[in-house]
Amino acid sequence: MKIKLLLLLIFTAAVLFAGDILRINKVDDTWLDFEISNIAKLTFSDYKSGDILRVNNPDGTWKDDSIGTVDRLRFSDWYGFLAVPQNLTILAGSSSVSLDWTLVDGAEDYLIYRSNSDPYSGFVKIDSTITKPYIDNSVLTGNKYFYLIKARNSQ
Repeated sequence: MKIKLLLLLIFTAAVLFAGDILRINKVDDTWLDFEISNIAKLTFSDYKSGDILRVNNPDGTWKDDSIGTVDRLRFSDWYGFLAVPQNLTILAGSSSVSLDWTLVDGAEDYLIYRSNSDPYSGFVKIDSTITKPYIDNSVLTGNKYFYLIKARNSQ
């Protein structure tokens, strides 16, 4: 049970902070890659009933694999994250939101996340950009939005 809880915490943290890819390294040194945004649920079965890792997709499909064949799980966006962008300014218009920030040294691009629920959870990557300010044109008047910006590079 502790292992399942730890893996769930790692998965939750990875979704919020790590990036876009879940990589499953199998013991035969092959990899299975899943886009995190396409994963609805990650389930580890009871070790007594078959040791199954199931990746559920939002469309209802899933991929099962034996936990015995999994060497390690890795969450990655294939980039390194840099310092947090500072001095974020948000300017709300009638049908868009403009985001601006201080450039981060070495950043190749910036990931833009938005939450419609609260400032601490529910963030979904909506875009990436190499330029700023970033304009979010997919907002609705009267709704609350919370933003998170990450700087990254390929190093």
